[in-house]
Amino acid sequence: MMYNFDVKIRHHIEEAHMEKTVSLTVRIPQSLHKRIKEFSKKENKSINELIRELTKNWLREKEKELLFSAFSMLGEEDIEYASMAQKEVIFADEKPKEI
Repeated sequence: MMYNFDVKIRHHIEEAHMEKTVSLTVRIPQSLHKRIKEFSKKENKSINELIRELTKNWLREKEKELLFSAFSMLGEEDIEYASMAQKEVIFADEKPKEI
């Protein structure tokens, strides 16, 4: 009976630190399920835990890619602006050409 009590205490402690979860049904081919199941056994994780971890890592990488892309675009814009500003300074003494 003591073991059961210990399990309940650990369960409540884990619940206190866990974010609220939702269930999700995903349809995948049997062959993919088999591969996931085999891999989860090798990793000593449940399929649920493995999918959650892989999804979290995938999302983190995609968010990094999006941020990098956004900062790259911003950087390109800043370079163009700086380039135009430098031209203004360099050619400030020259008279503008009349057309």
